[in-house]
Amino acid sequence: MRTSPADLNLMAVTRQVCPWSAAQIMRACGETEAARRELERAYELVVSLAENLVGEARTRFEAVPWNSEILAARDRDEWPEIG
Repeated sequence: MRTSPADLNLMAVTRQVCPWSAAQIMRACGETEAARRELERAYELVVSLAENLVGEARTRFEAVPWNSEILAARDRDEWPEIG
């Protein structure tokens, strides 16, 4: 099965979701150092993707729920409730 261009595009803009999910789980389990490492990985992915966008496209990208959560956790130590 071949991967379509749309699928590749989706994978490119969601790479940060796995480390972000791991960070939230590790944090909930009290693994704060591991959570910080995963958060940094997610943050770096968001930033590297956002750097390629301008104007409204960047604003929309940063407003995607998981991206805005990653930015808030990294920049302001504001993590979403999980449960």
